[in-house]
Amino acid sequence: MELKRLYIPASIPKIISNSIVSWSNGWYFLVASEIFAVGEKSFRLPGIGSFILVSATENKIGLVLLGILALAVTILFLDMFMWRPLNQWARKFRYSISPGEEEEKEVLDIVILFWDFIGTIINFLKKPFENIEFERLNLRRYFKSRIFTVIEKIVKYAFVAVSTAALLFFAFYTVKGIYNIVITFKLSYILTVLKALFFSTLRVFSSYVVAVLWTVPTAIFLYNRKKIANFVLPIFQILSSIPAISFFPLLLFFLLRFKFGLELASIILILTGMQWYIFFLVLGGLKAIPNDLLEVVDSYGVKGTLRLKRLLIPAMLPSFLTGTITAMGGAWNALVVAEYIDIKGQPFSVQGIGALLNTSLAITKKHFLLLPL
Repeated sequence: MELKRLYIPASIPKIISNSIVSWSNGWYFLVASEIFAVGEKSFRLPGIGSFILVSATENKIGLVLLGILALAVTILFLDMFMWRPLNQWARKFRYSISPGEEEEKEVLDIVILFWDFIGTIINFLKKPFENIEFERLNLRRYFKSRIFTVIEKIVKYAFVAVSTAALLFFAFYTVKGIYNIVITFKLSYILTVLKALFFSTLRVFSSYVVAVLWTVPTAIFLYNRKKIANFVLPIFQILSSIPAISFFPLLLFFLLRFKFGLELASIILILTGMQWYIFFLVLGGLKAIPNDLLEVVDSYGVKGTLRLKRLLIPAMLPSFLTGTITAMGGAWNALVVAEYIDIKGQPFSVQGIGALLNTSLAITKKHFLLLPL
């Protein structure tokens, strides 16, 4: 009862706000999941991610923009018909002593009509089953029969057998992989990895500083201006979902003419993999401020720097720390596409752990070798 009445309802607003970020991150990494290479073998799955990657590596900017447009339209419809209704529904689970002012409706009337229509269809499909008295069917008696007992045992033993076989298979190839690594390992690899890790760390922290400098003030600004937020947030969700690989040819076109253009392009791509975690989670933390607390602050006329110091920063701090942790993870994931790309057979890379992984996989034939860049 405590789980149902307290913990689950209290977690729903955070689940919804985090789901928006996670969903965007899923779109972001479509490229890495739909096309990848190991050694001389490449694997490709049909999808918008592989379409954008192939177009980018062939330097077909028009097709890249077309893929981004299709992705943007899909994300916009998902925002309108799924995330906004869920976000507004989650508001009723906010704990507040007083109701406060009514917030502006985010969901369009057409979206409300759409979900009303879906609800009508579901109720129509449920209607024939509402008059069935399941208790009189006494289904428990059938499930306790001998045949179901035998089936239960067969399923149980089959599950144990399959799990054991999968575990042995995994253990065998893990040991084999470790053995292959050990016999090809050289002490020079440690220095190579540490050097690459150092440069990647510098890029990650540089990107993090830039992300904090713009996301936190922007989240506070949009929190205080609901009408502007309703227009800007869908655009941000689209931008957060565009795969980083699609930016690379455009960035290279403008930045390669400069001395540190490739480094700057890499930092920008890492930034795209981390900044949205901080922004959306900070904004979610601000939206979770109870209405009664806002009423107290407003009644005393607390504004400006004092309001920021005593209300907004303490309220968003837990979400900011959560966003920082997840942003760091997103940045390290983005390194793989931010530090190395191959366009029409010409590789572009900077020294770092992401480029090292890509280079090592590209030159591997039989074993996974870590070779200096």
